[in-house]
Amino acid sequence: MQKPNETFRIYTKRIANKLCERGFRIVSVEINNKKPWLYTYLFEDSDSLRRVLAELTQGVNEDDRQK
Repeated sequence: MQKPNETFRIYTKRIANKLCERGFRIVSVEINNKKPWLYTYLFEDSDSLRRVLAELTQGVNEDDRQK
């Protein structure tokens, strides 16, 4: 179980949007330090967020190899 008030950073707008569609709320948005023209989306960290994130990103590497 995660500590209360910890955040989890999402670096892609696509995944952030999908998490929002699933009912997760963005806690804060920051400028990405390595790529200042992009944003980093912060969500409250939880076991349920990590489960959904794993589901959303499952097969991402396989999709990249097929291109």
